[in-house]
Amino acid sequence: MAKLTMKSLEWFGKPHSWQKNYRETTLTVPPHTDSFAHAASLLAVSEQDIDARASITVAPKGGECGVLVFQTPQSHLMVGCAATGFAIHYQALGYTDDTEKKRELPERIVMTFHRRKGMVSIGWMDGTEEKEITRASLPGVGTSYSFGYYFANGNDTPFTADLQDFSVTPLS
Repeated sequence: MAKLTMKSLEWFGKPHSWQKNYRETTLTVPPHTDSFAHAASLLAVSEQDIDARASITVAPKGGECGVLVFQTPQSHLMVGCAATGFAIHYQALGYTDDTEKKRELPERIVMTFHRRKGMVSIGWMDGTEEKEITRASLPGVGTSYSFGYYFANGNDTPFTADLQDFSVTPLS
């Protein structure tokens, strides 16, 4: 499989205003894009067990910037960060769960993603310590899956977000 880089990430729900190069993606997150169907997402496809990480903007209250694992519109996991903490959105086979983990966050964080034998884990770096936010299994993730980053905004005004230093380590 080809090496996954920032250029490997393709838009799913492309924003109106964005810039992307091999190191960074910057975008304006438009208002009223707070649902899965309307959020801007950058995704890559993989079949491998991997470790991935990227530095990402922490969204203002009412917005989310985070990691997305996607199988179908009915089967996905989203973990977003905002000034108020983390939001976890899980949907699989008709089951939906939305959870918030309240905590103060700095203006940007490094988010991590791990996939092992169909199980996914999403976390963040608190200084030099990695802290898991959630772990889940999604139908179909044991074979091919899409993963990447999403940017959502439930506010009335846009905000600027960016994604930097995306890296992937294949494990198989």
